[in-house]
Amino acid sequence: MEIIDGKLWIGSFVSEQTPKEHLLVIDPKTWKKTYISLNNGLNEGRIFQTVKFFVDEKFIHAVDAGNLVTVLDRKTWNISEVVSLSQDIREAVTYEGKAYILSQENDGTDAMIGVYSLPDWKLETTWSIHSPRQTLPQNLLISPDH
Repeated sequence: MEIIDGKLWIGSFVSEQTPKEHLLVIDPKTWKKTYISLNNGLNEGRIFQTVKFFVDEKFIHAVDAGNLVTVLDRKTWNISEVVSLSQDIREAVTYEGKAYILSQENDGTDAMIGVYSLPDWKLETTWSIHSPRQTLPQNLLISPDH
C-alpha cells in the first residue's frame, strides 16, 4: 500500500478469483474505488504480488514480485510502458535516482542486487552476495548515514 497524490494505492495479485491483475485506488474522501488493469496480459498464468510503488514527477512505478514493472502516467493512470527486468523481485528500494532490486539465487540461499537507473529502468550493475548460512535474503535497506 502507498499513499500517492492523496489516494490509497493497493497492489493486488492474480488468482483464480481475479484472473487479471489489478491495482485498487481508493479516494479516502469519497471512498470511490478505481480498478486499474495491469500488464496487458503479460503475466497470464503467473501468480505474483505488487511489492512496491515508486513515484517520480511524471510516473508511478508498480513493481511486482515477478520481474515486471508497470509504469503509469501519474496524472491519467494510463500505462506508459511495462518493463521486464532481468531478475525476479523480492524487495525494491529507491535512492538518489536508482532502484535497488533484491533477488534470491541458488535456491534462495544467496542474494543478488540489481541497480537500475530511473525512470528508464536500465540495468547498471549487479552484486551477488553469498550467504554464510542457510538463510533467505528478504529485506533490503539503504542507509545513507553509514
